[in-house]
Amino acid sequence: MKFVSLNNKILPASEATISPFDQGFQTGLGIFETIKVTDSGSRLFSYHYERLKSSADRLDLVAPSQEKLEALIVELLEKNQVEQARLRITLPGGEAPVPDSAGKSTLLITLAALPDYPESAAVVTVPFTRTPDGALAGIKSTSYGESVVALRYAKNKGADEAIFLNSLNYLCEGSTSNLFLIYDASTSD
Repeated sequence: MKFVSLNNKILPASEATISPFDQGFQTGLGIFETIKVTDSGSRLFSYHYERLKSSADRLDLVAPSQEKLEALIVELLEKNQVEQARLRITLPGGEAPVPDSAGKSTLLITLAALPDYPESAAVVTVPFTRTPDGALAGIKSTSYGESVVALRYAKNKGADEAIFLNSLNYLCEGSTSNLFLIYDASTSD
């Protein structure tokens, strides 16, 4: 897509710059949400916003209001002349002198074409776990190195996706996907 929203301004992607001193770049401090947008909008936007806001609060980042964010998204979709896209809201830590100082959060909203997902995928579990009581548990953190390593591991094993177990040995999540268990309760005892 040709245009992005950076700190409440719509501008050409080629002109968007983020400070090299932003904590998102320097330390990986930041959060994101990825949302599927179709011509009927995003029916789960409120859920995504609540998770974004909760994660921002936990990391002492400043999230825009839901109304402000929705207005920016509509403006960005219109500027790019698209009705369907994969939308990503990224809220890095902002520029601050030391990692434990709260900076003014950067707000970046980008669009990409919706991918064609296959009906099935080959998966492999990775030999390292997610920790359910870690500082970033439950946060969609921009500190994504572990997921990148896991996906590379899966690709090297001939799989499409890496699946994490948590430290309690339960299935947890994929490196780039969520896991859902669907079962028919009427057939179980």
